[in-house]
Amino acid sequence: MKCPACGYNTNTEYNYNAEIKNIMKTFSKSTQKIIAKTYREIMTNIQTELSKQKLFNFLLKIKGKENRAVRIACEGYLEKNYHMQGKGFNYLAAIIVGSDKNKKRLAQNEKKAYGSAPPKSELK
Repeated sequence: MKCPACGYNTNTEYNYNAEIKNIMKTFSKSTQKIIAKTYREIMTNIQTELSKQKLFNFLLKIKGKENRAVRIACEGYLEKNYHMQGKGFNYLAAIIVGSDKNKKRLAQNEKKAYGSAPPKSELK
C-alpha cells in the first residue's frame, strides 16, 4: 500500500545491506574492523539482536561520531563482556554517544589528573 501523502510503500522490502555499507564507508578501516567484530559477538550471543534492521539503527545512532570514540567504546564493550550480559546495540550506542558528548570534559579532567606537557626550551 502506498501512502498518498509521502509516497512510502509498505509492500516493498527495505534494503538494509546497501545502507549499512554506505554508513560503514564513513568510518576508517580500523573502526570498521572493530565494529564488525563487535557485531559478530552481539549476533552470536544475543538472540534478540538478530536482524539487519537493529544493526542499521545502531549505525544511524553512531553515524558522524569520531572514529577514536567508536573504537574505544567497542573495545571496552568487548573487554568487559557486555555482550555476554545481554547488553546489545542500544547499550553500545549509548556508550559511544555519551563518550562523544563528554569528550571536552574528559580532556579537561585528564589534563587536571596528569598535568600538561612542560614548555619547550631551547638547549644552548
